[in-house]
Amino acid sequence: MKTAVTAYAKEKTYFNIDQLKSHLETRGIEFSSESVKKYLYNLKNAGEIYDAGRGWYSNISQPFQLDKTPVEKVVQLINKKFPLLSFSCWSTEQLKSYFHHLQAKFVTFIYSDRDYISTIFEFLKENEFSAYLNPVHYEIKKSFILSKNTVILRPSITKEPSHNHFATIEKILIDLYVENEKLQIISEWEYINLFKRVVLDQRISIASLLGYSIRRKVSNEIKRLLSDSNIYKFNT
Repeated sequence: MKTAVTAYAKEKTYFNIDQLKSHLETRGIEFSSESVKKYLYNLKNAGEIYDAGRGWYSNISQPFQLDKTPVEKVVQLINKKFPLLSFSCWSTEQLKSYFHHLQAKFVTFIYSDRDYISTIFEFLKENEFSAYLNPVHYEIKKSFILSKNTVILRPSITKEPSHNHFATIEKILIDLYVENEKLQIISEWEYINLFKRVVLDQRISIASLLGYSIRRKVSNEIKRLLSDSNIYKFNT
């Protein structure tokens, strides 16, 4: 059993404990839940596998390092004006090294309480940002122009992954998928390529990614992307 668990863990970019148990059952290897957890714990302590969120593991050692520089200015600006306000922020510029095609213009997204986004919107307009207040589809088709300092404000999502007003990479990947359907920032192929490069380049929290995808109602689409990219195969 120990040999089987070790071999399985080392060959999988990402895996969860339930899938590992299914693998052991398929091979006819007897185990208990506690013994599986113990072996995984030992492998993790030995630096052979790494945490990828609750119940998830990875053989990628380097955790994802997100460049916050492109949104630091706007985060500081809003936080100084509204110090008690809860909001999260990210920009497509934070992913520029993962785009296949060079991007000349970027868009920043700010998510906050629905009752306050109009206040942030007016504040950003006063500070010469090209801001859009939660635009719907017909407004986007009619007036959306991607230019310097473009900011889109959206109502916040329950339990969105962020820290100190900065969105995590898991939130960015899901939000970009959702926003790209509305704004067509990049092609579908470009998004798929970017998604795969991000997830395989450095370790992310698959648990956080999938949990947020459920709240944004795109879990089936994200599971398909993970499967199609040979990152993780979900049972049907």
